[in-house]
Amino acid sequence: MIQINKNRIEINGNIVELPYSILEAKELDQSILVIFDYIEFSQNSVARNFQCINLDGSVLWVAENPTTQSSDAYVNFTSIDLNGNQVVVNNFAGYTCTIDLADGKLLKGVFSK
Repeated sequence: MIQINKNRIEINGNIVELPYSILEAKELDQSILVIFDYIEFSQNSVARNFQCINLDGSVLWVAENPTTQSSDAYVNFTSIDLNGNQVVVNNFAGYTCTIDLADGKLLKGVFSK
């Protein structure tokens, strides 16, 4: 089980410090999905704030964003489908995005705002 405190995640008694504050995190078998606080990213470009990390904190992938707008940032998880190997997340720019858990590729982005 993981515990979150600002930019730190405690994993099985080990503390991993990450570069940004964490909005939300979900533990998988051997990795953790992390959505960082988009406010801490540049306001002039896309926030690449959704990552999958190893239990030691190293980055496995950074999710693709659906647009190139400066308001493009991930905000929360909607669902995780381990059998389908995908996660659905909401985006500040108004998109509901389906991301491949294997590599962070954007499978589908539906404008929902």
